[in-house]
Amino acid sequence: MAEQTFTSGQILTAAQMTTLQTNIGLAYVTSGSFTTSALVNVDGCFTSTYRNYRVIIDVTAATGAGAQIIATQLRASGTAATGSDYLYGRSGFTYAGVGASDVSGASTTYFFFNRSNGAASVSGSSTSSIDFNAPQLAQPTWVSGTVADGSYAGSVGGYHNLSTAYDGFNIQTTTALTTITGVYRVYGYRD
Repeated sequence: MAEQTFTSGQILTAAQMTTLQTNIGLAYVTSGSFTTSALVNVDGCFTSTYRNYRVIIDVTAATGAGAQIIATQLRASGTAATGSDYLYGRSGFTYAGVGASDVSGASTTYFFFNRSNGAASVSGSSTSSIDFNAPQLAQPTWVSGTVADGSYAGSVGGYHNLSTAYDGFNIQTTTALTTITGVYRVYGYRD
């Protein structure tokens, strides 16, 4: 639809407001918070309403020591896809200027999006903004996005190598990371 132009003082009709709402780029789907959790399940957020989704994960605090990984798995009907079918790459730079920091995984059991390295970051905080491409369709699910924590910023991408439809995801701790606190938000891309 063509963009609409409005004039000062114009009164919008219900039809115009509905059209504006229908054509916005991102539509809110759901959100939630988690406190000192090792695993957060988000079910029923990927539906046929939208083809592609943006998930924002903001971790405000973390417990644990050393290299602390925040990961995610796709979920279908309340069950996580735990097989070794995740492939991903993450590339970026540390703020200390010591050069590139790259991580990749093939045949892993999760997507590794971010880390929250307690001592090296800002109170263990981190953020990830990840696009999930057609997770609800029975085809491989592609992901891409950006990540940042208190000592690193970069981009991530990858895919889940099964032709399976998923309706949700989880956020989890791995390695030395014990718990995380924060919020997640899910938005659908309108076609």
